[in-house]
Amino acid sequence: MNCSLRCAEEGADSIRVELADRRKATRLELRKRFKHFQSTGALPTDADVDVLARYVLTVAWGMAVEAQSGASRSDLHRTVKQALASWPT
Repeated sequence: MNCSLRCAEEGADSIRVELADRRKATRLELRKRFKHFQSTGALPTDADVDVLARYVLTVAWGMAVEAQSGASRSDLHRTVKQALASWPT
């Protein structure tokens, strides 16, 4: 039984690492896109693209948790509206 628990824990670690790697890749891709938007003038050049990428993902993942917890569509739309209100212009 101890071996099974230890093996399960080792498996959980590899899953945790894989998920963290995927989140990082998503964040870096967003950062890259935001840099592109800066170069086209669609995003201010003084906007912190690292912070924006983390912000977008934090809001998205938080909204996913809220949706799974029963938040209404209206609540989620209000959250998006608030997030967009803080977007740099």
